[in-house]
Amino acid sequence: MITLQEIIHKLDQFWQSNGCTVVCPYTTELGAATLHPATVFGGLRGIETRISYVQPVIRPTDGRTGCTSNRLYRHTQYQVLIAPPPENVKQLYFDSLRYLGMNTKKHDIRLINDNWEHPSIGAYGVGWEVWYDGMEITQLTYMQQLGTMQCKLVPFEIAYGLERLAMCLQDIDDVYHIQYDSFGTTYGEIYGMYEKHFGEVAFNVYSREYLLEQISLFQQQITHLLGEKHYMVAYDFALKQSHCLNFLESRGYISNAEKAEFIFLIRNNIVDCLKLYKEFLTRGNNG
Repeated sequence: MITLQEIIHKLDQFWQSNGCTVVCPYTTELGAATLHPATVFGGLRGIETRISYVQPVIRPTDGRTGCTSNRLYRHTQYQVLIAPPPENVKQLYFDSLRYLGMNTKKHDIRLINDNWEHPSIGAYGVGWEVWYDGMEITQLTYMQQLGTMQCKLVPFEIAYGLERLAMCLQDIDDVYHIQYDSFGTTYGEIYGMYEKHFGEVAFNVYSREYLLEQISLFQQQITHLLGEKHYMVAYDFALKQSHCLNFLESRGYISNAEKAEFIFLIRNNIVDCLKLYKEFLTRGNNG
């Protein structure tokens, strides 16, 4: 049985053999692996880019305090970004599944049209969800726009859901029973208490006043940093704002209209960061 660690190792091997540089996970809480600066900034460079990485993803509204078998506060994605993509890029994806030991002919694997957008970063693209026997395991996207700007070289993004992929490959239906490594360690032994405590805090502890104050303080820093042209650090603070917004939502503190206003604020901050980055690229700098 392939373990979760082996899945990650084999994906690294596969994508390295196809020209990808494996980069480190980002350290600020992200709601999607797409938000890693290597993807957001890399997708706008307009030059050949091939990267892959593992990224922990934090989604407070998905937390269930460890009480459900398939919903997590924190899950893990494996991200691949290729620009420009080769004509056989979808075939490469299916080759990667076979490299993991998946029999793609014996199972019901479907591509479901799913045009993608991420309002907080002014991004959209066209692509597909990949479903394996009725469960989504991957998102495939041709990214057409980032930061409201058209991508000069349209990147192709592959975002594997590692826990779901492991459940399929190990033929289990409880995420906490995933075999994590060759020593018999389970996913639940490593992350069970994490899910319990962080899930409880996401739904029951943070106050509205605290979260709003954090967003305001981060905004002050973003304004100052953008004035000093430190767009990469300003982007990091915008990600922190987004994380606080996710808590406001998980606590039920904001209406849909208020959520839209915060998304608009964060989007403007991120667009400003990316526009500064594009200015540096235009001047022939590397950022």
